[in-house]
Amino acid sequence: MTRYYSSLIRTSALLMALALGLITGASAQERIVSVEPGIGTLNEAIASDTTDTGDRVDPENTVYELEPGGFYGLQGSITNRFPLYIRAREGAHAQLVPAVGDGGESSRAFRARDDIRLENLYITNRDEAGGFNTRIIRVSADSARVIIDNCHLDFDGQSGLRLDNDWNVIKITNSVISNIGRSASLDNGRGVDTRGNNVDTLIYRNNTFYNITSRLVRDGGGFIKYAEMSRNTVYNVAQQGFSFGEVQEVHITNNLFMNAGFLGQNDSTFAEREIVGIDSLNPDREGDQIIEISHNFFYTDPAVIAAQPDSVNVMRLVDPLSPAAEVLANDPTNVVDTVSVEFVAALALGSSFDIMAVPAVPTDLIVEFWNANTNGLPEDDLPPMDNGGGGAIPADETMPFSFKYAETEPAFTGDDAGGPLGDRNWFDLVGVAVEEAADLPESFRLVGNYPNPFNPSTTIKFELASNADVSVEVFDVTGKKVMSVSAGAMAAGTAEVRIDAIDAPSGTYVYRVLVETGSDTKILTGTMTLLK
Repeated sequence: MTRYYSSLIRTSALLMALALGLITGASAQERIVSVEPGIGTLNEAIASDTTDTGDRVDPENTVYELEPGGFYGLQGSITNRFPLYIRAREGAHAQLVPAVGDGGESSRAFRARDDIRLENLYITNRDEAGGFNTRIIRVSADSARVIIDNCHLDFDGQSGLRLDNDWNVIKITNSVISNIGRSASLDNGRGVDTRGNNVDTLIYRNNTFYNITSRLVRDGGGFIKYAEMSRNTVYNVAQQGFSFGEVQEVHITNNLFMNAGFLGQNDSTFAEREIVGIDSLNPDREGDQIIEISHNFFYTDPAVIAAQPDSVNVMRLVDPLSPAAEVLANDPTNVVDTVSVEFVAALALGSSFDIMAVPAVPTDLIVEFWNANTNGLPEDDLPPMDNGGGGAIPADETMPFSFKYAETEPAFTGDDAGGPLGDRNWFDLVGVAVEEAADLPESFRLVGNYPNPFNPSTTIKFELASNADVSVEVFDVTGKKVMSVSAGAMAAGTAEVRIDAIDAPSGTYVYRVLVETGSDTKILTGTMTLLK
């Protein structure tokens, strides 16, 4: 059963995901290791940070702190089998670039085998000699947590993040992901590639994506417990928008999609693809499927349509058999338009000078792709998308484009709070856009229910130290179970479940909150009084 986002029981899941810390935030015990710019300095600082016995020095609280704007040449991938936190001090992004070794080869930036947190960094997989690596961050551990804030992931031959294992938690906020994939292999350009692995949580919030050759998310046949795509600006994605696949709960809100799936489709090429890709929940899964799609603007530049052959259609918004189709059809806050959006020059993120507005519409790529497709020619010599000269290494600023649009645009007041759609960092809203992640609770704890006494509804509040499957059982004073509510998968943080007792008689009741994490079950018990 698919239950759309009117469910009272599950509204708390969105609130919790918004507060999700994923990796415990900085504390008074933070241990700072300052790293000077240079070739291999970051690799060496991390690798050598051990005791005389070879043990790591306090990895739970260590921060490797880089100089703002500093150039850090990476000598091979940084692989962590311990929690790793790297940030640059306030200012311009520190630049992490694969260095070319003596043999003329370089490696991807990160191979994460444990939790990893990255802040205020420019990370590219194009090495200092101009060669391309694949998979900027390859995540190779079950249940690893990846948090990326105020970073720029730029230039890769395959994907920004690739997942090798199950139940990872990915949160990307206030960042830019750009130039992923190459025209010679369009299908390889993916923001996050799950490779068919099951995912616990995937959050894109307040980001800008541009020049992606395939899609923002490729599920590959896996299952995603919770997905969120909110307040993102998406510009120039070649093959389609995103394919979440089978997802238990998904929220797609306040986004600006521009030229997503700009190659279009016909009966034989990309016929089964769409901008919004969500599959029905497997009937063997427990709980309902929750889908919210609201306050989004889907825009295709008229130049895209003009460049497509007459036999090609604009990429469809959604598969008509998808459960997302009914949501989109019934929510008038989503707008599909082909009227040009007027973008304007603006300050580069984190800089003090103006940059030009948005990449060029990739009309030459569209024309050449369909020429090759129609005539059976190889697609290995297609023209690249406009990168604006960005990514020159080293450079003081690697962001060549502005994605700010005029205040006269309808999208400027189109979000659910009357503000601008898309990445709010472009609209002098940086102060409110940077959403600090709350620390996770240290334990599972029952806060209580309110109001108490109640009539006829009350809300049970509790704290989750990690993601868990939650259910609530209610018993009368004789021990008879009178109610059972499955809240399903819930994210770590403060959680709430609402109980409605319209048909129950007045009296005192005992409730149990059952918190399941893997094979472990914790029970939190409280009492409540119904007065009618």
